[in-house]
Amino acid sequence: MKKLLLAAINTRYTHTNLAIRYLRNYNLDLNYHIELLEVSINQQRQEILAAIASHKPDFLALSVYIWNSNLWRMLISDIKAVLPDCILILGGPEAGYNAEKWLQEFPEIDYIVQGDGEESLRYILTQKPDEKIILKQNPPFEKIPFPYNKEDFPAIKNKYIYYESSRGCPFHCSYCLSSRKDKSLQYRNWTQVQKELKFLLQFKPRIIKFVDRTFNAKPEWARQIWKYLLSKDVPTKFHFELHPNLLQTEDFEILEKAPKDKFQFELGIQTTNQRTLNAINRPQPYDRQKVLRLIEMKKFHIHVDLIAGLPWEDIVSFQKSFNEIHNLGAEHFQMGFLKVLPGTQMAASSREFQLACQRFAPYKILQNRWLSYTELNLLEQIESVQNLLYNSGNFSTFLQYALPYFSSPFTFYRNLATSWQKLASIPRKWKKLAALLLKFSQTELTEHQDLLLDALRWDWCKLASGHYYPDFLNSSKFQKAKKEGFSFLKNNEQIQLKDLRRAIFFQKESTEFTKCEADEIVCFLPSGSIHKIYK
Repeated sequence: MKKLLLAAINTRYTHTNLAIRYLRNYNLDLNYHIELLEVSINQQRQEILAAIASHKPDFLALSVYIWNSNLWRMLISDIKAVLPDCILILGGPEAGYNAEKWLQEFPEIDYIVQGDGEESLRYILTQKPDEKIILKQNPPFEKIPFPYNKEDFPAIKNKYIYYESSRGCPFHCSYCLSSRKDKSLQYRNWTQVQKELKFLLQFKPRIIKFVDRTFNAKPEWARQIWKYLLSKDVPTKFHFELHPNLLQTEDFEILEKAPKDKFQFELGIQTTNQRTLNAINRPQPYDRQKVLRLIEMKKFHIHVDLIAGLPWEDIVSFQKSFNEIHNLGAEHFQMGFLKVLPGTQMAASSREFQLACQRFAPYKILQNRWLSYTELNLLEQIESVQNLLYNSGNFSTFLQYALPYFSSPFTFYRNLATSWQKLASIPRKWKKLAALLLKFSQTELTEHQDLLLDALRWDWCKLASGHYYPDFLNSSKFQKAKKEGFSFLKNNEQIQLKDLRRAIFFQKESTEFTKCEADEIVCFLPSGSIHKIYK
C-alpha cells in the first residue's frame, strides 16, 4: 500500500491545520495509508526535513500559505534530494494562485492543486495525470466529509480547533481570495453541524474557532448555532468573525444570555473612509452603534481590524479611521497592513493604484498612490507600540490617564513611536517599557508626572507576582502602606498569610488619580484580588 503524507507548517504550536484533515478524510476510502505531519514555523529547517523523511512517503502533499511559503521554498529541493522517488504535491492558496511561478522555480514539483483541494488530490492519487496544474470541481460542501477523527484527540484538545459551518463569503472585498467569483458561499446542513459540534464538544477542547468568512452572513443560521452552543455545558470558548451590520435585535437578545467570555468576536471594520470602502467593494460603512452595543455588553473578547494601505486612504484619512476605531474601546485593536495577494482583484489593480508590495509572501504593501514608504514605515512603528501598550492590556491604566492629554490616540502613538525611533529595538519586558514611558511623559506631560507615576504603579500592581516595586516606581510611602495594610489584613480569615506576605500595597500620590481615595491603602494579592483599606 502506498503512503501519502499530508504535511503542514503552522504559525504556532497551538495551531492546527484544517485543510490536511479534510484531505485525509475525503480520501480515506482509497488504497493509501495516509499520515499527517504538523510542525511549527519556529522549528529548524533540518528538524522539519528529518520529520518528513522519517515517514518515507510515496506521495507528499504540502499545505502552502503566505505564512509558511518561504520556509517551504527553502525545503522543497532538500525534500526531493532525500526523497527522490516521492511524488511532490503542493496545494493551498499561496501555491494554487502562483502555480506557474512555483513550477518555474521548482521543476521538481510534480503537481500543484488550485482551489479547494479535496477532489483534485483524489484525482491525482487515482489517475496520476500528465498535467501538472490540477483544478477539479469539488462536490457541494455538505458532501465533504467532516475533517476530524476520534484518533485526532486528545493530542489536539488544547490547541485551536478550527471548524467551518460554511465555505465562501457573500461579500467581494477586493483584497480577499474569498471574494473571487469561483468561491460561492455554501453551507453544511443543520443535522451535520449539530452532529459535528457534538463530536468536538465531547473532548472539551479549550477553544473552537469558526473559520466561516462571515459567520453571520445568514443571521438565522448564526442564531441557530449560538443557541445550540449555549445549550451545552462545556468549558470550551468559541471564536467567530462577524459583520456588525448584520447583527439584529434577536442576536443581541441571544448574546445577552451567553456566559461571560464564552464567545469571542472578530469585527473587520478595515476603514471609515467611504471612498475607500467603495474602492474595495465594501460600500456599506460599519454600524458604529451595533459595535458599541456589543462592546458595552462587557461579556466578550472583541477584536476589531483596521487595514493600512487601502486605496484612497492617505495619512490624514488613516489617522481619522485609526482614532474612530481606537475610541470604540474594543479589547483588541489590530492595525494590519494590506497584503496584495495574487489572484485577488487588488493585485489586478496594482498599476491603477500604483501599488508596490513585497515580491514574496506575505506580499505586504510598501507604498501606493496615497501613502509613501516613509509613511507606511511610521505606521508599522505605531502598530508595534500600540500592540505593546494597548493590545497587551499591560498598560491600560497609563493609557487611561495619558491619552486625554493628546489631541487624539493617533497623535499619542505617533509621538511615542517617533521618540523611540533611535532605539535599536523597543523592549518587550514590562519594566523596561514602563521606564521608557516614564521618560517620554517627563518630556511630553511634565505637569502630570505624579499622576502618570501612579498610573504605572497601578498597572504594575495588577501584573506583579512579587511584593516589590521597580526602583523607578518606588516611594518611601509604600513601605509605610505595606506595614499598615499587612497589620490590618493579617487577621482576615479569607486571606492566607503566605499570600499576604507576597502582596503588594499601593497608596496614591496624585490627587488626579481616581482609582482610589487619598486615605485608602490598596492591597493586590497574587491571586489578582484587590482589597481596599480605609485608614
